[in-house]
Amino acid sequence: LFPGNIIATATEEHAHHREEFKHIIQELEAFSLKSEDKKTQELASLSAKTDAFVQSVEAHFDGEEFDLNPVGKKYIPTKLQKKLIQKIWDHT
Repeated sequence: LFPGNIIATATEEHAHHREEFKHIIQELEAFSLKSEDKKTQELASLSAKTDAFVQSVEAHFDGEEFDLNPVGKKYIPTKLQKKLIQKIWDHT
């Protein structure tokens, strides 16, 4: 339905973000086991990784909003768009 590389890129980003988030969670879980000396170093590293992750996810959200939305509007008929929006409103 949509041009292939737009969806493939978004799908790859989703997988990448899931992996990044999993690694951050693992580091957080291991954090409490660290010595006090190591915690300071680890906290700085974890903070930098988390900041980078948040920036990457924000850029991804912007891409979905500004790049994917227009593609959907182009390829999905207006009548179907209205039905989909009504279903969303019905469920929220």
